[in-house]
Amino acid sequence: MPKITIVIPAYNAAPWLPHTLKSVQLQTHTDFICQVVDDGSTDNTAATFDSCVGNDPRFRLAQQQNAGECQARNAGIGMVETPLVTVLDSDDIWHPTFLARMTTALASDRVRLAWCRFAMFMDGTSQRKPQPWCNVHQTGNIWWDMLLDSVFCMGAWAAKTADVRSAGLFDPSLKVGGDRDFALRLLALCCANDPHAAVGIDEELLFYRQRAGSAVRNSDEALKTEWNTMCRHLEHPLVPAQIRRRGYSFLAFKMAVIAAFGGRDLKTAFHWYARAVRLCPTNMNLYLLPIRKLAMTFSRKEDLPWLHEFLAMPLPAKEAH
Repeated sequence: MPKITIVIPAYNAAPWLPHTLKSVQLQTHTDFICQVVDDGSTDNTAATFDSCVGNDPRFRLAQQQNAGECQARNAGIGMVETPLVTVLDSDDIWHPTFLARMTTALASDRVRLAWCRFAMFMDGTSQRKPQPWCNVHQTGNIWWDMLLDSVFCMGAWAAKTADVRSAGLFDPSLKVGGDRDFALRLLALCCANDPHAAVGIDEELLFYRQRAGSAVRNSDEALKTEWNTMCRHLEHPLVPAQIRRRGYSFLAFKMAVIAAFGGRDLKTAFHWYARAVRLCPTNMNLYLLPIRKLAMTFSRKEDLPWLHEFLAMPLPAKEAH
């Protein structure tokens, strides 16, 4: 039995799936199962999968009626028989060493989750999309840090399968923030009593594709969902008071960002920003992040060399194994 299963939910993913699967095929750690779940695609996602992987028995395709990304992920996790699991989105790309670094970190009995840094890039380019959010109040506990800042994202972690199932699967009722809700439940399970149960790899091993049209479409729904979801996590009984206070300040700041850039509602945005300051005036991010955002508008676009090389590689119609 291989060590790790990769779960990839895919819905109308034909334009991007070849690069995602190619990045899995190039992994230096080859002892894996790649389970793709086609969530009722109406394009040629299934045919694209077949043409990309050929007869490689490590790659498997399951198809279901369209039920949403969370349900597709849950279906894939339900098929896992390996001791380790990770979830990769169908348009993202791994560095070839991702699985090797994750499985090595998880070889320790104490370690229950491993994670890495990620780089965001715009679809159609190999240029980094810079992110202003950078938490200056690092705590040394990845669970607490994740309550304040999205330190890692889907595709940038791997964990023991038993812990993923114990944490509870993805919540299909969440239309916004389902990834982070799941990650926080998993981190609370793994790290609440032992921060060293999670190991971070301080390298960018995931390349997260930002596609046009992926911005918030319904800011009112996003605000309500974000607040209700994060309040549940911040009220966890093992979250220290100072982390909870700073967490609510971060949350109010994020609500201001959603209102300003998602809903173009500056009045609501100012209300949330003022609340963020009142909750924690010493939260330096409230003052530094707007400056970073402004500076980034004038910064030079940075190319990601490895990603540029990878995207230039040919994608054969079928690869034999």
